[in-house]
Amino acid sequence: MQEPLRFTLLGAVTATRGSQEIVLGPPQQRGLLARLLLAEGTPLSATVLIDALWGDSAPDTAVNTVRIYAHRLRKALEPDVGLEASVIQSQGDGYRLRISPHQTDLGVFTGLTAEAERARRSGDIAGAVRLLHQGLDLWRGAPLTGIRAAFADLHRARLERLRLETLTACLAGELDLGTSRQTLSELTALVTEHPLHEELRALLMLGLYRSSQQATALSTYQEGQRLLADELGVDPGPHLQSLYTRMLRADPALMAESTAAPAPGPAPGPGPGRHSDTSRTSPNQLPRFVTAFIGRRAQSELAVSVVEETQAAAVVIAAVTGTAGVGKTTFAVHLAHRVADHYPDGQLYVNLRGFDPSGEPLDTGRALRVLLESLGAEPSQLPHDTDALAARYRSLLAGRRMLLLLDNARDAGQVVPLLPGTPGCLVIVTSRNQLIPLITQHEALSLPLGTLTAQEADEFLRRRLGTARVDAEPRAARRIAEHCAHLPLALAITAARAAAHPAFPLAAIAGELTDSQETFDALSTDRSDTVTNIRAVFSWSYRTLSEEAGRLFRLLAHHLGPDISLRATASLIARTVGHTRRLLNELVQAHLLDEHLPGRYLFHDLLRAYATELAADDPPAVHDDSRRRALDHYLHSARHATEALDPHLGRIAHQAPGEGVGPETFPDRAAATAWYAAEHQVLLRCIEQATAHHYDDHAWRLAVTTFHYFDRHGQWPDVRTSHEHALASARRLGDSTAEAFVLKGLTKAHGFLGDLDGARRYAELTLERFSAHPDMSRYSESHRYLTWVGEAHHPLVWVGESHRHLAWVAYQQGDAAVAFEHTRKAYELHSLGDNASLVAKTLNSLAYCRIALSEYDEAVAHCHEALNLMREAKDMCGEADVLDTLGNALQHRGDHAQAVAAYEQSVALARQYGNAVWDVADTLRRMGEARLSLDDRAAARAAWSQALALIESLVFPGAERMRRRLEDLMSESE
Repeated sequence: MQEPLRFTLLGAVTATRGSQEIVLGPPQQRGLLARLLLAEGTPLSATVLIDALWGDSAPDTAVNTVRIYAHRLRKALEPDVGLEASVIQSQGDGYRLRISPHQTDLGVFTGLTAEAERARRSGDIAGAVRLLHQGLDLWRGAPLTGIRAAFADLHRARLERLRLETLTACLAGELDLGTSRQTLSELTALVTEHPLHEELRALLMLGLYRSSQQATALSTYQEGQRLLADELGVDPGPHLQSLYTRMLRADPALMAESTAAPAPGPAPGPGPGRHSDTSRTSPNQLPRFVTAFIGRRAQSELAVSVVEETQAAAVVIAAVTGTAGVGKTTFAVHLAHRVADHYPDGQLYVNLRGFDPSGEPLDTGRALRVLLESLGAEPSQLPHDTDALAARYRSLLAGRRMLLLLDNARDAGQVVPLLPGTPGCLVIVTSRNQLIPLITQHEALSLPLGTLTAQEADEFLRRRLGTARVDAEPRAARRIAEHCAHLPLALAITAARAAAHPAFPLAAIAGELTDSQETFDALSTDRSDTVTNIRAVFSWSYRTLSEEAGRLFRLLAHHLGPDISLRATASLIARTVGHTRRLLNELVQAHLLDEHLPGRYLFHDLLRAYATELAADDPPAVHDDSRRRALDHYLHSARHATEALDPHLGRIAHQAPGEGVGPETFPDRAAATAWYAAEHQVLLRCIEQATAHHYDDHAWRLAVTTFHYFDRHGQWPDVRTSHEHALASARRLGDSTAEAFVLKGLTKAHGFLGDLDGARRYAELTLERFSAHPDMSRYSESHRYLTWVGEAHHPLVWVGESHRHLAWVAYQQGDAAVAFEHTRKAYELHSLGDNASLVAKTLNSLAYCRIALSEYDEAVAHCHEALNLMREAKDMCGEADVLDTLGNALQHRGDHAQAVAAYEQSVALARQYGNAVWDVADTLRRMGEARLSLDDRAAARAAWSQALALIESLVFPGAERMRRRLEDLMSESE
């Protein structure tokens, strides 16, 4: 009997039969085998395999190349076996491997770790360690060695993490069996290699402690504490802190208790069959739990009792109100974590910015979009109308038990549209206002918070500074609490200062606060004791900062968005990222700034207001320079992101960013999309503020550069608003070209929002402005002296695109003849250059007009020419558009089967490369009509159902027309 095939992934990728190693061919061919092995028998489509091997750089011949690789691998692995019995099975347009887990070293490793976990649970630690050693012995170097395919790095990192987790579990078991010199040596080497790995550091500390090396164990903790602060700006985790404290107390239990951790299983990698159901997304967005929470027992117990009694019978609303700095958010987060288990479908958090000194509160539409996207809704499928957004939101919440924390509300009016419509949810709202309408009309539970009592303030300081220190100077501690007005925010800042200087007497700290208060007494126009005291605390804490950190604190006051990233901050102050991180950590550790998300920072409202006061004393040039650097950062980051989203897009020329500006760069579309999503509000605010502060060149360029992202995601209200600001800037500059670019965006915004008359007006103005460009005066009959007309910044290209926009508006208004004339002029201009993608787009537009004029053969000819050009340019999004038009032309000509084939290719490409959802739905609509013409009613209804699902929540006029048309077609086909 023939010996079975064996495969290795935990090192070089190999295949053997018995003692004979099989030659697997070139790296990409071995990459195909490796990806199929990692799928563990799950079928992989051709699309998935092509993406795995080449990513975004797939050649036109990729499908055939994959087939060739599969054929060669079959011959190499089983030269005498027929296709049906082959280990590589065809599945649809893809493949799967028909092997058992024990035929791969990864499968054997997984089995051994699972068996080790069973042994650990039964108490057989020695058996578990033995099995883990056997599993680790299977590793022969870096996994997937020699594989350079696009997927390899992701899976290699996953497997390396798996090995480290297994090794950690093995060493923990060895410690339980008795610390050996070899175990300590291995742990020391691993901690040196992974200095921020807290679990390994904890094991090394415990091994040293059990070996009577207590001093070394404690210094190991201190080294880790310093590294975490320097590198990440965080403290050690609770487990490491607890272990350190227990060592300081010489806890005898440390010598005996088990440390053995569960043996890990392999984390599921990306692959088919793991599609998330966005309708059941379970977010967990609550800010971090505050362990040292003080007071508020009555309010907390009341809220918990109401939650437990009500359960799923109603929407529970808790209105947490109180003055600034009183700890509303901290209490709300603490309460949310206490009751989170009652809401298994997830927890949502939104900062409504009701009292943000930097700008207006978060508007209802934007808040609903944030919540809907958190629930898994696709941004491009969301409606623009606020009522429609609210309806969609309530529909997604229906039947779920979810917790919503709406922080910092301006008033009840901002909250009511965000309330769920059906029972089962908890809504916690915080506000400086009393939210009376919420209490009287929506039966909200009122939870007003006052300042801490003297006893609670004393407990607060004991938690932060230690009981012994407070007991040594009780009068000074009381003075500190009084100077802080018993406000948690002020107490936290003061305690941070005192904890950083343990040798300072509390009386000296109280004296410093007195001095600061007297300064504010002389300067303040607000005689409120609370305001005076808290500003005194801010002043006192601010004066302890280094000069650079203080400068950063002031500059951040004028940042244009609700929060800021690390790299944007570095550009703001023209420093390196590492240096900037240290300054930000200094502000965070002084409680003057909050890192609310990894790498993203924001002010408490009061602190931003205080920083703004301080910044008023800086020379105006300081803030002008920093604001210009910030705008440079966002402009050039947006430019890089847009280029990553669509490398074929025409771009405007930009000057280089200013000195010290380090904009973001993006390796792929996913990273660019994630950046745009994170910075969405910041970018809109930048455009608005750039216009307001007369940074007019930045304003119009940023609006035009961000257009593509907002266009693709259907965010037309944002396009309209941002471009209206930009238009004011362009006109103030007197730059007709800048004005024309902005008008071009307004054309599409008004068109998609249903204002076709406005769209035509803007399109005509666009053409007029571009035609007035000085270079157009040299436009001769031949045009041939213009050797660079194909470039995106040449005025002939702009004029051509203006004609295309006028054609689009005319087509939407039903005037195909006018649309054709404008498109023909655009084609004449674009044909002068060498931009194949742009020429192809214009040919596609001509084909569309020909269809409307019943000139179907000419339309098909235009499409074939356009397809050749798109493929030459490797513009996949454009190719999808042309295939859709080709299908339309063929369908009108009566070639329904060919039309369906073109539509199918179009939909596949459009979905793969992120074309607008509206375009995909329109193609599916026509595909259904073509299917119906072939008397395939089931396939027609399937296509229409997909289209209806895609446009379910779109509300601009075109979507509504399509929805009615689709519903009519569905009923006609019954």
